Amino acid sequence: MATPSDFEVPTLALVLIITTVATLPLVYKALAPSKTEQSSPVMDLKAIQAPRLTGLALSLFAKVTRIPILGKFILQSIKNDNDFQHVRDFAATLTHLVPLYLPLQPPSAEVLAEHTQLAASFSIEALADTPIDVKDGSTQIY
Repeated sequence: MATPSDFEVPTLALVLIITTVATLPLVYKALAPSKTEQSSPVMDLKAIQAPRLTGLALSLFAKVTRIPILGKFILQSIKNDNDFQHVRDFAATLTHLVPLYLPLQPPSAEVLAEHTQLAASFSIEALADTPIDVKDGSTQIY
């Protein structure tokens, strides 16, 4: 008759193999910019079909996605359903762009004077007292 200790080593080895395979990083190919015709400057927006979760459901979803094999399968299916690869392809074409946190050149004296004047005339109280038309969202500045 088999004892529980007879199954410990093969089970442990199987768990280690599954965990190792599940944690291997997926390799994504970096794509060069496509050489297709330029389309019109209109975005092709598409509805996203992903779960909208809050509270306990979100906590459970987060725990399920952390399960080695099942979690990767769920996340991959959500990415495939929403054409996430297109986002990666587009991001691969933007390698020459670097985030810009500061202006490249300091403002000219005229622009600096204009901004200083506008900042001096700004009042948070006047902004708080500005009436807003609820129907169309426009403001009336007196």
